[in-house]
Amino acid sequence: TAPFPCIATMAESTSSDILTAVDELHSAGKEKEARDQLKAELAAGRESAEIYWRLARECRGLANRCPDSEEQRKALIYEAFESAKKGLAAEPDNWSCHKWMGILLDLTGRFEGTKKRIENSFLVKEHFTKALDKKPDDAVVLHCLGVWCYEVANLSWLQRNMAAAFFAKPPTSTYEEALEYLLRAEKASPNFYASNLNYIGKAYYQLKKLPEAKEFFQKTINHEADGHDDREAKKEAASLMKKC
Repeated sequence: TAPFPCIATMAESTSSDILTAVDELHSAGKEKEARDQLKAELAAGRESAEIYWRLARECRGLANRCPDSEEQRKALIYEAFESAKKGLAAEPDNWSCHKWMGILLDLTGRFEGTKKRIENSFLVKEHFTKALDKKPDDAVVLHCLGVWCYEVANLSWLQRNMAAAFFAKPPTSTYEEALEYLLRAEKASPNFYASNLNYIGKAYYQLKKLPEAKEFFQKTINHEADGHDDREAKKEAASLMKKC
């Protein structure tokens, strides 16, 4: 029998209860309260990959809810990125850490410009692939891989030459591959994200399948906006809808 079994059980239960409470706050859209609780855990010296990736998630969620402040959004994205890095360092095989590291490596690259984003591209995909290997039905990871494929397929001639300067073999993909991931994401969690609907529409548009593109642009427009990402998706869908 292990010494002090009751104390050990209590500690494990408390940790599990905290994570459950944080996940419930997240599901209720209370990212700030969830973030505060996670920071309190870290301040008390209770560090773990499970704490860090959740903190990355809440900071990313808060960034998405910033209505107008680009600087505030950027600060939250970089805070999220640092948390994701710490989570991955604590537990290199944690699929959620790979998921959030991929998301945030790409988002920080967007702030740092096209050159940096291209430079990060293989590593971003590697994190998503590792996450998908362990969680093949995660809608967010599938969406992210779909977006990665779409953006790579959509690189301009100039951007492709820029990529060739970084890599012996620059990243390649197709709109068909992008669509496959995006539709898998939609099947895994229908209507979960306006951006996923919009990217499905965009992939169909690039493939000249205009009735299907129009259908998904309309679904994007009808989706209830919940943050910066959703508003941007709805705006783009409305613009592209006119071309269908």
